[in-house]
Amino acid sequence: MAVVISQGYDTSIRKKIFGFWGHIQIMDAGSRLGLDVEAIHMDSIFLQPTNQAWINNISYFALKPGLIKEDGELYGVVVKGVSDEYSWSEFSDFITEGNAPKSRKEILVSALLSKRLGLAVGDKVEMHFIQQPMRARAPIVSGIYSTNMVELDEQILFTTIDFVQGLNGWNEQEVEGAELFVTHPEQSTLFAQSLQPEFIDYDKVVTSIEDSNPDIFDWLGFLKTNQCLVLLLMGVVAIVNMISMLLVLILERAKMIGVLKALGAEYGLIRNIFLRKAAQIIGVGLLIGNVFGLGLSLLQARFKLISLDPEAYFLSHVPVQITIPTILLLNLATILIILVSLYLPSLFIKKINPIDALRFE
Repeated sequence: MAVVISQGYDTSIRKKIFGFWGHIQIMDAGSRLGLDVEAIHMDSIFLQPTNQAWINNISYFALKPGLIKEDGELYGVVVKGVSDEYSWSEFSDFITEGNAPKSRKEILVSALLSKRLGLAVGDKVEMHFIQQPMRARAPIVSGIYSTNMVELDEQILFTTIDFVQGLNGWNEQEVEGAELFVTHPEQSTLFAQSLQPEFIDYDKVVTSIEDSNPDIFDWLGFLKTNQCLVLLLMGVVAIVNMISMLLVLILERAKMIGVLKALGAEYGLIRNIFLRKAAQIIGVGLLIGNVFGLGLSLLQARFKLISLDPEAYFLSHVPVQITIPTILLLNLATILIILVSLYLPSLFIKKINPIDALRFE
């Protein structure tokens, strides 16, 4: 359960972050979020053909800060315009109502903002953009999303890239940057490092999502550390219990050991008898543990019995991710580690004298 919960949490948080920003971002070195964003021509981003096998998808984006006025209150937001290549499949699980925007007249807002502003699918959003000249737009809400990542949900609105291009006076080839989705997200930092010198000129900055959001990913790393500590403690408890059990079995069967030795049985044969018995006990314990642990995990996955505070944990319930190869590896490692640790107490068999054992009552 420690493994499936840790994996579930890591996968869920990463999927949310990747849905907002992709795995790798490429932007102009002098560009910053504000009134003077530097546009990049799409053809100037890559100096060489991007036929790398690890690149799944490349999409282009542009950001625009704006204001929403409602009941005398001003709310600062950031509109993210995405190109047709954007992988909505990465974000579709978080759209709770409606659909993703399909034109510059539509916008996707968060459930947090929709509740705060009293918006529903089909409503218009009055937005103002501070620039020269100041402009106003009123796109229609095409859908509502919820990731429970409050800092992002209360700021980011999605639309098509031509919405922002029109506000900035850019043509269809001018963008703020590119987002890359890669085959192995956990290696995005290594991919970003390899991308800079080979494909991007030094006027561009290549940043992995892990580098641009270190606090969140350091936190996820801390959760993995906790998982390892839990497994270590459980392993120590199991080893100590099994060593105690083996010693008790040896003492209880001291007379049997003496008889076997008197009949000429070698140490290896006698040791294997006890190790096979220990393996049977380990197998029964693992069977019960797997049925209990995986059963509870499946119940949590199906019915979401244990809830969380979204503002603190970014999730509304405890996530689980059951990966069969990982579970099998964990079981195999448990058997091997405990059996290896039992070799030391099994040496006690050598010290049993057949004569003394036969007299032992």
